[in-house]
Amino acid sequence: MIKEPLIPIIALAFLLGIPLAFLLLHILRRAEHPGMKIFSAVRLVLIFGLVFAIACRFKTEEKLYNSEAKNVDVLFVVDGTISMWAKDGRNGSTRIDQVRSDCRMIMEELPGASYGLVRFNNTSMVMSPYTQDTEAVEDALDLIFPPDRDYAKGSSLNTAYGDMEKMLKRSRTKKGRMTVVFFMSDGEITDGSELTSFQPLAELTDGGAVLGYGTEKGATMSVGYTLRDPNTMQDAVSCMDEGNLKQIAGDLKVEYIHPATGAGIKPLLQKIIQSSSTVVSDKKGVTYIDIAWKFAIPAAILLLMEVFMLIYRDRL
Repeated sequence: MIKEPLIPIIALAFLLGIPLAFLLLHILRRAEHPGMKIFSAVRLVLIFGLVFAIACRFKTEEKLYNSEAKNVDVLFVVDGTISMWAKDGRNGSTRIDQVRSDCRMIMEELPGASYGLVRFNNTSMVMSPYTQDTEAVEDALDLIFPPDRDYAKGSSLNTAYGDMEKMLKRSRTKKGRMTVVFFMSDGEITDGSELTSFQPLAELTDGGAVLGYGTEKGATMSVGYTLRDPNTMQDAVSCMDEGNLKQIAGDLKVEYIHPATGAGIKPLLQKIIQSSSTVVSDKKGVTYIDIAWKFAIPAAILLLMEVFMLIYRDRL
């Protein structure tokens, strides 16, 4: 059995232990029969213990298997600037939600590949090194949040260059690997900078695409509230810039694709599959099954019991 806690164990113990201690102290001070105090304390300890177990994400070994993988490293370079929260993605979604959806689709179409993730806004960050754990990459994608309005000082596509180069070079050091990059952005530059040349990175890639998000008409941006243009005090509108995206695609010698137009990513993925090969490792691998649900069921029962106890005592 292994565990993959949602947050560090020590932090989790503090977060649950402190309120538990206060509640137990409250129970001890309560004017009631000692037996009822013990019963209440035991219920609370069980509930907090089960929540702790759920947050630890215990997993059990399921089976051994021959490790099989594609000889492909896929690098997602994702624009995380505020403009990616404009609501002109597919079916009225935000651009960033469309990016997340497309990344998941790519991972489903290329099983066995390794995936890395670079996010850029004012700064760039490697949010996931190359891994076959697609769940970890999805979690990293979900952790891309809009930068704070006071922190955001205009966007530049150049910010991604350094980490992008580092990750592509890392893939190139692996013998017999294909290196594929998907640069995902609306192409908007708002900090007054000029787009740098991405040509030096072309020799580090074997394919991929620049994927464009948004529309030329543009849309308002919502990050819990609708952003306003400080000059006009009207709702701020972000418009995609395909010119910048096509320039990057040309520099990298890859295709430019606008997913919303229906020009497919999937035909490109089929080409990648045809160019790749499958590697079967002699080593045995192990799959793990999350057993958090086994702790969630008794926790839910105990919580329902607490609700009924409160009702019984006329405390609701």
